[in-house]
Amino acid sequence: MQLNRRNFLFGTAAAASLAGCVSNKIGLRPLKKGEKRNIAMIGYGIQMRTALIPQFLNKKYCGNTQIVAVCDCDKKRREAGKAQVDKFYGNTNCKAVADFRDILKDPMIDMVCIATPDHWHAYMSVEAMKHGKDVYCEKPLTFNVDESRKVMEAEKKYGRVFQTGSMQRSWDVFRTAVTIVRNGYIGDIKYVDANYGRGGSKLGGPSHPIRFFDNPANAEKEGAPNPDCD
Repeated sequence: MQLNRRNFLFGTAAAASLAGCVSNKIGLRPLKKGEKRNIAMIGYGIQMRTALIPQFLNKKYCGNTQIVAVCDCDKKRREAGKAQVDKFYGNTNCKAVADFRDILKDPMIDMVCIATPDHWHAYMSVEAMKHGKDVYCEKPLTFNVDESRKVMEAEKKYGRVFQTGSMQRSWDVFRTAVTIVRNGYIGDIKYVDANYGRGGSKLGGPSHPIRFFDNPANAEKEGAPNPDCD
């Protein structure tokens, strides 16, 4: 089975633990006949709303699961996430949660999908594992090498299912391209041109630890403290 977002829920995902736990290897709760696994989405930014939630709602790939909660410390974001999920299911059952710790304490949530700022990845993954959750966590998985080792150790310790997303490392088209280059089919590589951001017209992007600004001249105004964020 290929390890990418679309196949994630066939094996689902769970991460690791930075600290000890009294219990070792907590199993997922038993399901009743016809019951689905419950997923909570943590962090409702552009990656979550445009890529992850749509794929987790895709019945072709995730027919045996359902999203039951969206968590974000920004009130407008979590409510927008709830609205996105509710619209798909045609009900109002999705919870809008402010504190991720409330997600982890909920025994009815089986799995979490984490798409928060990078420095939260390891801690949240670890805590989810300690609470018996399987985890899918966005890239980059950890902030440093030490955290990544702790995540792997915790995955083994608590016996959870864990996956981290790295689509440009796992998708067929990228792996094929790498194979072609490494085996010399296009000859010796003399020059590589890399680009980041949005054509140089905007700040932000994966290579920048700051948000996108539609107009750089408004950066100070747009970057002001957010009253909706706890």
